[in-house]
Amino acid sequence: MTGPGTATSETLFCTFHPQRETLLRCNLCGRPMCTECLVLVPTGYRCKECVARIHQGYEKAGWTRTVLLGVTAFLMSLFGGVFLPRIGFWLIFVTPVWAYVVAEALLRMKPGASLRAHRAILAGVWAGSLLPLLNLNLLGVLLLALGGAISPMDAFAYLGFQVLWQALYAVLLWTIVRQRVFGLSIWR
Repeated sequence: MTGPGTATSETLFCTFHPQRETLLRCNLCGRPMCTECLVLVPTGYRCKECVARIHQGYEKAGWTRTVLLGVTAFLMSLFGGVFLPRIGFWLIFVTPVWAYVVAEALLRMKPGASLRAHRAILAGVWAGSLLPLLNLNLLGVLLLALGGAISPMDAFAYLGFQVLWQALYAVLLWTIVRQRVFGLSIWR
């Protein structure tokens, strides 16, 4: 009988290296492992197979769901990106509300922790929020300035404010969606 202060006489050998003696076990499956076969995780030591099996569970988003998340993020960001930067200063107050609407829609679709889903959402948000910068209105202002219909300074001011408001919208939207959907701080 063994107690808390007594040692066991059982000799353990690594599951994958039967010639190596060990005192360690995977804290999930309980198989004996040598130090080469174990991975240190926040809850102790686990074998590489258990760690791989846990990581497979994180990718819950299939490709269809991932594409749907990216397209939804893109379309919602594009919709806001077309209208919100046109309201000027009020963008600072309205964009957080719109970002929470976008985040809530994505949260309802998101299957859980998934790196693919994370990347698809963030790519959709960036592309959708910055795409309106390529609108024909900005090209028209440049052509008017080059043709002499308006002064280059007026064109520069107009274009500068358009880019400023669009960039501010993109950063606010990305920051809030990222924080809300993934619980990530802007400082990471």
